[in-house]
Amino acid sequence: MDRNEAVRRAREHCALAKSDSVEAAGTSVGAAGAGSRAKAAGTTGNAEGTSNGANGAAGPGGGGMGGSGSDGNDAGAQAGCGVEIRYLFQVLREQPAVDVLAQVVFAFELARADHRVVGLNFVQPEDGFLSMRDYLLQMSMLDAMHRAYPAVHIALHAGELAQGLVPPAGLRFHVRAAVEQGHAERIGHGVDIMYEERPAELLQEMARRHVLVEINLTSNDVILGVSRENHPLPEYLRAGVPVALSTDDEGVSRIDLTHEYVRAAETYHLVYAQLKQMARASLEHSFLPGASLWQQATPETLRTPVAACRGQLGADAATGACGALVRGSEKATQQWELERRFHTFERSF
Repeated sequence: MDRNEAVRRAREHCALAKSDSVEAAGTSVGAAGAGSRAKAAGTTGNAEGTSNGANGAAGPGGGGMGGSGSDGNDAGAQAGCGVEIRYLFQVLREQPAVDVLAQVVFAFELARADHRVVGLNFVQPEDGFLSMRDYLLQMSMLDAMHRAYPAVHIALHAGELAQGLVPPAGLRFHVRAAVEQGHAERIGHGVDIMYEERPAELLQEMARRHVLVEINLTSNDVILGVSRENHPLPEYLRAGVPVALSTDDEGVSRIDLTHEYVRAAETYHLVYAQLKQMARASLEHSFLPGASLWQQATPETLRTPVAACRGQLGADAATGACGALVRGSEKATQQWELERRFHTFERSF
């Protein structure tokens, strides 16, 4: 099938999908983000947005980690006006291979042509018949397209599986294939990580590659029956793999991101510094363009700002070289605002 035919099929079979974003830290960063799957990335494309402080988890201003509380309708409307939106194209994986390929080609082409579309994600049940049968074939599609379009970001639902949903062999390779062959920069769920072949090695690789895992505690409990000590969140934290909290789907689960921060804190006895790290990670791993405010390290810490901005975090405005960095980067702009809100929140205690 040539490229024109792939695009033709894509136009027939695809629609932009709900953005899987990372809703984290008062940033609805799904799409370009890592929190609520761009739920911080929505429908017509999985929207990855960042709303500094529009939602968050019990944090600055009462609006959540990095969030600002809203007093009355006017304040709520103002918070809504501060949302940046980007889209993740949603590929429907439980379809015939030729149709999945058409969607993948269209997704990469669309992301190349429209800056509002920052990447793609695979959706539909991972345990479906076609999803399981064609999983490695679908990863090979991503591998080939990534080589042709290396700037297009990839976030994948992978490892949203549990014992009893699929045969044991089906639990042993999805996350690894998504990372190594599918070039996923973010993994949605990753619940079956400890059933993977050589899980400790895989965790080390994810930490080294800075692959973020979108953690969906309520969703994993309700859909997969995996919770508390059976959930791999503590394993990811111990291995230094970046994580961000996500609702997966606020409407279906009848929850918000604050609920997930509370659940994580109460279930795993997380401290404020860990929650703050998750909030920062949601922006660091968003697909927003531009330089980061943070100095890169492995394992990821997000505690040391780049040299130009040291001593300035928390101020109302960045100055000098730091100001130039922030003004020239959509990502750093959102990160700066989050740090300002953290500073305001922490000074109140």
